Amino acid sequence: ALRASSDPRIPSELHGFKLAGNPAAIVPAMPEFNRARDRNLNEPELKAYVEGVQALDPGPTRDTLMLALYLGGQRLTMLGRVAPADVDLHSGTIRLYDKKGKRQKPRVHRLPLTNRAQAIVKRRLELAAAAQNPYVFAGPRKVPVRVETLSNAVCEIAREMVKAGTAREHFQMRDVRRTCETIMRRKPLSIPKEICSQIQSHGLGGVQQRHYDMNEYLDEKREALKAWDKRLRAIEKGQFTRSATVVPIKRARRKAA
Repeated sequence: ALRASSDPRIPSELHGFKLAGNPAAIVPAMPEFNRARDRNLNEPELKAYVEGVQALDPGPTRDTLMLALYLGGQRLTMLGRVAPADVDLHSGTIRLYDKKGKRQKPRVHRLPLTNRAQAIVKRRLELAAAAQNPYVFAGPRKVPVRVETLSNAVCEIAREMVKAGTAREHFQMRDVRRTCETIMRRKPLSIPKEICSQIQSHGLGGVQQRHYDMNEYLDEKREALKAWDKRLRAIEKGQFTRSATVVPIKRARRKAA
């Protein structure tokens, strides 16, 4: 409305308000309602979460949540919009569209598919073709699986885990996404931060990324996701990492003495 008189792209409905300033500018920042979350699952919790997802009824909800995990913690909204044309089984890649932020045009986010991820996508493609469904992850009504449905499933799994004592506290899907990057970044994987950012499509809105760096980092992402899948398989088997830097207090005291 502020720019209506000078910007021809502004809809006519926003003309005529004669605003001299932004009325929302006087609203103070309220940091108590904008706290960054720091919840991430430890490896035993992640194992229990995977078991919870796998226990869901077969369908788009279970498949979407498992694929989000196999692909290193993808946003559920991006997976929900995937069409059959976005999948290339020959090259083993899937194309997502990142609309987050102030982008006027969604950022193409292409990811390699590991074996387990490709198995899910291939099965969903076959189901979509049989039902003439325009979306890979959709139900009988031929509409994308709702993000609310996916989020509610994660919250229900979290509630059951807390009740069973397999989770320290409640968590959400974004905490699972944070967990994936946390495990990828630390030993034994030690995947570089920039590759994790490429995998999760975050922090890529700078001038250099938009205009100069056109590299999709597919080879790097493929190697990283293979390593992530191997680590995830180990976690599913209960093979958890132990920090090599932890020294028992008694031993440290004896050494100092």
